[in-house]
Amino acid sequence: MSEDTLLKSMAPRTHIRQGVELGFAVGLRLMRTLCGPKWAPNVLLIQTTPASPLSTYKKLPGVLPRFNAAENTIVFAADWLTRPVSDSDPELRRLMQQQLQSLDNVYRDEIPDWVTQLIRGLLAQGDATLYIIASHLGLGARTLQQALQ
Repeated sequence: MSEDTLLKSMAPRTHIRQGVELGFAVGLRLMRTLCGPKWAPNVLLIQTTPASPLSTYKKLPGVLPRFNAAENTIVFAADWLTRPVSDSDPELRRLMQQQLQSLDNVYRDEIPDWVTQLIRGLLAQGDATLYIIASHLGLGARTLQQALQ
């Protein structure tokens, strides 16, 4: 049974559980795409209770998830991080890095305007703190401070 089959077979459950299991399915598929078919997690830790009987999860390739965990985590051997990406294309990588760098530059140029808008909107609520503004921008507080210097 594949991750897709598991997701399709689930009866309507809470949105949180569906989101978590969808996130795992996407993460597992992404890792297999990047690392190749031999990649497998060592452990899957899932915060929620099972959406289906455990027998359903035993049909999945790889490892049986551990439910009611403290956090949602995919654990795998660290040596996978040092291996080359399967089917990688050096020219495509160079082009993607170039595009990401240009997007990063545009993003950083717009941060002051976004901060100004957020401050205006959050002042009325009394929530215009560095940490809240940084969170709205998807940044850490220190990163935001550095971007505004």
